[in-house]
Amino acid sequence: MTVGVLCRRADAAGSITDNPRPTQAGETRGRVCDSSAYLYREPGKLFEGTVFKGQPVSILRRSPSGEWARVITDTRNKGWMKVSALCG
Repeated sequence: MTVGVLCRRADAAGSITDNPRPTQAGETRGRVCDSSAYLYREPGKLFEGTVFKGQPVSILRRSPSGEWARVITDTRNKGWMKVSALCG
């Protein structure tokens, strides 16, 4: 399965998964702009995974400081990431 994902061309939204999670009502569509960024269980704590440039995410909310965003990726992984790694 990993080889299939690595060889797949991104769709128009930037996702490389067969069944990407769409942005839901109340969420904001975003995209990773850095070459890669980390997802954390809590802002800056407990590494959960990595997202990559162009990968679509749904922004659920931002931290009180505005530095972190709670996101769900197109592959349905949840976590906090730095807002500075996101665009549009």
